[in-house]
Amino acid sequence: MQILKWIGQRKALATGTALAATVLAAGLLSPTAQASSTQGYVAGSGSVLDDFGDEGTLRRGGTYANSGATGLWQSILYADGFLSVSDIDCQFGPTTEAATKRWQQTYGLTADGVVGPATFGRADVSLYDEGYSGTTLNVKYGGSKRPVYFQRTSQSKYLFRTDPSSSVYYMLTAYYTSTPYGC
Repeated sequence: MQILKWIGQRKALATGTALAATVLAAGLLSPTAQASSTQGYVAGSGSVLDDFGDEGTLRRGGTYANSGATGLWQSILYADGFLSVSDIDCQFGPTTEAATKRWQQTYGLTADGVVGPATFGRADVSLYDEGYSGTTLNVKYGGSKRPVYFQRTSQSKYLFRTDPSSSVYYMLTAYYTSTPYGC
């Protein structure tokens, strides 16, 4: 009787696992927390390797063109050598658009100058968990030219520096809806 009960439990587990895999493959559920521009800021939770792929879209002339989220993206472009530190101004203008196209081309993406899920998600592979300082997670983007450092707060908000080369510790929140003071 115990053997039959065990076989029944194994079948139920196998069926449940197969159903979950089918649902995930169909894209109906995600194994990670979903962020979006509706939260109002670039967010992350769990592993840093999936923090950016579900973020809002940044583009020249778009809703979030002038924002802290753009400043965070510009920091990535700086780390990979496509922008200078003085170009990190939280404004998605022609310089950022051209740098984004070169970045996309370098990483084998469609070079349209739009930072959507594929582009933001490609940046995920270069994120590294650098450990906690209190309740804040230190995150490194390992750029091809230089690393830049972000922080992820206990509220899941990403913080960035307008001058990643500086040792000044002051960081700004990567909001979608506003350009932070000092950017």
